[in-house]
Amino acid sequence: GHYGSVQKINLNTGELIWKKEANLDYGLKAHGVLHDSTVLFVGAGLRGVNVNKGSMWTLDIKTDESGYIDYKKKLYVGVYSNVLKEDSTAMYFAGGDRIVKLNVDGSLVWQYEFPSDMMSKSHIGLSKGYLVLVNHGFTYGSNYLVPIGEPFFSVFDRNTGARRYVCNCNKYTDFIIDAIEDDGYLYMLFQKKHSEQMISKFRMIDGMMIAKYALKAGDENFLGFVNSDIYVKRDSAFVRLNSIDTTDLCMYNKNGVVLFDQRLQPKGTFKEDDLYFYKDEYGGLRLFQHQDKIVLFDANDREVATLDFEKVLVAESELYSIKGNALYVMNKAQIPFVKEEDEITEESDK
Repeated sequence: GHYGSVQKINLNTGELIWKKEANLDYGLKAHGVLHDSTVLFVGAGLRGVNVNKGSMWTLDIKTDESGYIDYKKKLYVGVYSNVLKEDSTAMYFAGGDRIVKLNVDGSLVWQYEFPSDMMSKSHIGLSKGYLVLVNHGFTYGSNYLVPIGEPFFSVFDRNTGARRYVCNCNKYTDFIIDAIEDDGYLYMLFQKKHSEQMISKFRMIDGMMIAKYALKAGDENFLGFVNSDIYVKRDSAFVRLNSIDTTDLCMYNKNGVVLFDQRLQPKGTFKEDDLYFYKDEYGGLRLFQHQDKIVLFDANDREVATLDFEKVLVAESELYSIKGNALYVMNKAQIPFVKEEDEITEESDK
């Protein structure tokens, strides 16, 4: 195999603090943080690296797949799931051959094996005590979607790993584009190879579909489900999209967001220009991305500053952003806050 290393370097002095050899046949990709000292990586397995001690554990699990397309060998990556942390002592992960529950030191609690040709990119969720694995039926190549494995979901006993049931979705779809679990229900976005889409709602207790919505000809295809970090302004206050009235579900496409009720019937839309994407908090302020700028609001939902950046990183007492070829660093004192007298002047001019 092709071996390289994971290293920790002191950025102030350039000193090498520790170095660990690792298999780099498929590269390494950071895959989350367990706690303050352990960073997870995927690539020819799952690894946990203690950044303080330099110690590393490795789980030998299939995370990558290679094959042929148009008689040319291609490397498929992404034959694995998210890492779902149950608490401070355990986590769940699925690869191309099994789903596992691990202790935070990488030791195995239980595993459930799948046929080698069944798995693909997948997602693990937990709701109302149900541990669910959604297998998407595809993975990603170099900027394209690669059909692989089967579209299905399965529910497990999170303590023992016993499988309660499996629901094969081949009769509904070729791919499961996105999935989200909430309050004992599983919502999935199905898509056929010729782009026909359907939203479905399943009960996790028995795997029964209880509602569906098929997109009509000419409808803009959805890209996925909206999480709780997207807001709109209502009556001068910020409101999470999925908390509005009787909204049960929010879907987004390139035009904006569509709201659905519990029967999966459309009940409203918001254009992209109306959406605020929550990013972080900084010095008592909330940071939102709005269009191509970062907008800062105080605790009273009053807009106090706008930064001409698409993205910012909050690190302790400073904000960082890259624009063009320049790195920008600013503290709270350097933020161009809107002055109260400016707001008064603006109001009087209206």
